[in-house]
Amino acid sequence: MPRVSRLTTGPVGAPAASVSTVQTKKFSNVPLDAQGRTARLSVVLPPDVMSVSIFVNGKKDSEYLVEHFDSNGQVLTDERPPGVRMPADEFTQNPFDAGPLRSPNRSVVGAFLGKAQFMAPNNPRVALGGGKAEFSVRGFGGSSTATVATPATGAVDIQVQIKRGPKNVVRGRLPLNLYFTGSGGYTAKTAAQSPIIKAALEKLTAAYAAAGIEVGPVTYNAVSPTFAKVSSGAQVQEMFESPAERKGVNLFFVNDLTAVGGTAVGASAGLPGPASNGSLRSGVLIATRDIPITFGSVESGSNALAGPMIHEVGHYLSLFHTADTFMRVEDQLADTSANDTHNVMFPSDTEAPSFSKDQAWVMLRHPAVENFNPR
Repeated sequence: MPRVSRLTTGPVGAPAASVSTVQTKKFSNVPLDAQGRTARLSVVLPPDVMSVSIFVNGKKDSEYLVEHFDSNGQVLTDERPPGVRMPADEFTQNPFDAGPLRSPNRSVVGAFLGKAQFMAPNNPRVALGGGKAEFSVRGFGGSSTATVATPATGAVDIQVQIKRGPKNVVRGRLPLNLYFTGSGGYTAKTAAQSPIIKAALEKLTAAYAAAGIEVGPVTYNAVSPTFAKVSSGAQVQEMFESPAERKGVNLFFVNDLTAVGGTAVGASAGLPGPASNGSLRSGVLIATRDIPITFGSVESGSNALAGPMIHEVGHYLSLFHTADTFMRVEDQLADTSANDTHNVMFPSDTEAPSFSKDQAWVMLRHPAVENFNPR
C-alpha cells in the first residue's frame, strides 16, 4: 500500500533510545476440546517482563476469549476466579465471559468474530513477574445465543507478545498510521492538508502527552475506496489485513460503521490491539460521514473526530470503559470514577477528556508503546 506522506508529531531532534522490547511466541493450529477449550499452554516470562499480550485467531463464525491466565501459580484470570464473589445470576445472564470479566485481570470475548485479545497486567493491582505463565482459550460456536454458549470446534492460532523493560517507566512513544478510503472527501493527500484532521491530531497528541505518551511518527496512507462503507465484520477484517505490517496503531477512516452497530462513530477491533498490524487483523475505525472535509467549523469538526480517536485508541491500549451498564461492571482502576464525564474512557461523549494516572500506567505497558527514559 503506497504511503503518500509522513509527518512527525513527536519532539524535535533524534528520538530517545528505547528501553523496551517485544518478543513473540506463536502457537499454531491449537485444537479445541469438546467444551471448546484449548489445553493449558505455557510461556516462560523473563525477570524484566512488563506485560504479556495474547492474540487469538480462529473460525470467523465463532467467538473466543482467554479464559485462564496464571503467573507462577497465581491465578489472575479464570472461569471461576478464586476469592471473587459472583452475582447469583451472572452465569445465566452471561454464559460467555462471566468469570474472566470479574477476574483480577479482566478478560472479555473479542470485539469481532474469530478473534480474542488479552493483556496482563491491565490494572496496577495485578503483579506479574518472571517465571512460568499458563493460559487457555475458549471458543463459542456460531449457534450460540445470548444465554446459551455452544462450544466452538476446530483449532485456533495464538500469538503471545511479551514486553520487556523497566517496571517504573513513565514515558512512551506511539506510532500512528492513518488510512483513508476517500470517505467524507478525506484521502491520504487531502487529509494531510485538512485543518480538521490537523486540529484533531493536535487534540489527540495533547491528551496522550499528558499521559506520558508521545504520538509519532504519524503516516498518511490510502486504502481501497471499496472499504468506505463497512457492512460486515468480514469486510472489516479484509480492510485490516490490507496494509503492510507496521508498528503502532492503525486508524481507518470510513463513511459509517454499519458492521459494528450502525450509529457508532468509532470502534476498536482489539481490547487490546497488537504491537503491529496487518497479519493480526486489528485497528481502529473512525466514521467521517457526519464530519466531511468541507465541514464548516474546524473547532467543532475536530472535536467530533478527536473524541472517538482518543477514546478508541485507549481501548486499543487495553483500557476499559470507566463503567459498563451492559456488563454491569466498572473498570478495575482505583483512580477512576464511573461518573467522571471528563475521563477519556467514560462510555459516552466527554468534555475536555483526560486520562487518570492508572490509565496511563496501563497504556505504557502495552506492546505498541515503545518506552524510553525521560530526557
